Order: sequence, then structure tokens, then C-alpha cells
Amino acid sequence: LGIPADKAVHFLMFFPLPIIAFFALGRKNGSTLEVVGSIISVAAFSCVLAGITEIVQGTLPYRSEDINDFKADCLAIVLASIAVLIVHLIRSRKKHHK
Repeated sequence: LGIPADKAVHFLMFFPLPIIAFFALGRKNGSTLEVVGSIISVAAFSCVLAGITEIVQGTLPYRSEDINDFKADCLAIVLASIAVLIVHLIRSRKKHHK
């Protein structure tokens, strides 16, 4: 695929973050709109955290900041957030069809 190893590592490190955060903190039993709001909040916070980690790395003498690392982090966050939404919609549909 030609994806640099460090970008894949960034993706894999940040992919679980919104999933864990949503199920620990999010509104899992609210309306779909409330759940979407929680997912967006978790994703936004996660992207801010990813940005902060890159900025901090830029201040360290043995590290460097890289916008492409941030992009890999945010891509993972967005895809994981979409997965959370899909799981919620499937569970919600099953619950309403019983």
C-alpha cells in the first residue's frame, strides 16, 4: 500500500481512543441525535488531543512534529467514530424490531 510504518502506528494508536472514550463516557442509550452528539464530541476531543501531542513533540529535542502524523491520527479517529455510529444504529434497529 505504500503507507509509511510510522503513519500506520499512529493510525493504530488512535483508532481505539474514540471507541473506548464513547463507551466509557458517551450517551449510549439516548436518542440517535444525542448519540451522534456524543460521538462528535468524543471525536473532536480526540482530534484536539492528537494535535496537542504533535505540538508537544515539536518542542522536544529528540522528536519532531509532523502534520501527516496528525492526519493519520484524525483519520483513525473519524473511521472509529463512524464504526461506533454504525454499531449504535444496528443495535438501535435490532432493539426497535423486537
